[in-house]
Amino acid sequence: PVKGIFNASHLPHLIRRDYVENSNDSFWLANPSAPLTGFSPIIGLTGTEQGLRTREGNQMVAARVAGTDGLGPAKFTIPTLQAMWQSDRSELAELVLPALVADCRAHGSAVASNGQTVDLTAACSALAGYDGTGHLGANGGWLFSEWYARMPASALWADSFDPSKPLTTPAVLNTSSPATLRALADAVLALRAHGLAPDASYGQVQHATRGRIKIPIPGCDTGCFNAIYAADGLSTDPSSEAPYGEVYTGSSLVMTTELRPSGPVSQGILTYSQATDPTSRWFANMTRLYSERRWVTLAYTPAELRRGRPLPPLVLTVP
Repeated sequence: PVKGIFNASHLPHLIRRDYVENSNDSFWLANPSAPLTGFSPIIGLTGTEQGLRTREGNQMVAARVAGTDGLGPAKFTIPTLQAMWQSDRSELAELVLPALVADCRAHGSAVASNGQTVDLTAACSALAGYDGTGHLGANGGWLFSEWYARMPASALWADSFDPSKPLTTPAVLNTSSPATLRALADAVLALRAHGLAPDASYGQVQHATRGRIKIPIPGCDTGCFNAIYAADGLSTDPSSEAPYGEVYTGSSLVMTTELRPSGPVSQGILTYSQATDPTSRWFANMTRLYSERRWVTLAYTPAELRRGRPLPPLVLTVP
């Protein structure tokens, strides 16, 4: 023991027979029916607004447990896990898209941050046709992401966070704020500057470059469980010098696993591929598979390892 270190009894943990879930927020709502509280704030916060991905993730898992998501009986399997993850539902779109479209159509134009009046007619139509996902073919999805990137967080919501309803609040778009349509006008200009129409899809813009090839990448940064973040040209972007639309972070090692009596069975993907050497056959292999929504079987047992590509053993010794 070292002075100042929290031992296990002072750290949050939760063991349940239904589910636990975490989407990069704190431990608080690992299961909303059993909130974890009473721990030092240095470990994590409780009673605070949750991220869009946490809200979406909990709703998806709860629907799977209840069997109300259209994916069959109420249990988790590799196919249902993959279907959930690849649904690419945008929590933000589910919450605000209808209101944003209505506000857009009610005004028809807006003044951008540079003072330019922007006709929003095509943007309204693009957003009305957007299916609310991060799928490659989701027309209007990139415009929605660009709008969100330019929308001030302080002006986004008309309602407030309620700690007693952490997964459903806030939920009302603040259409009374001029920032809402100003951000949309800015987004339209951003797409125009890159030769893109308002109905551009994620597959047209969001990509991972491998050599001279741009591989389309599904997912979104507006509350998709399959979180993907791509450069949008803003100076606040952690990868603002990356080419427009280049993915710089998000889903990485993804595993879907069943724990069977005979042992684990798993399929997964390493989204950024297995090698950094451009001459390697594994430089872009799994990135292409990820784009195509394909998986590889992961080996666990000695027999499975033997059936795979034989590799020389690596023996580690401890001095």
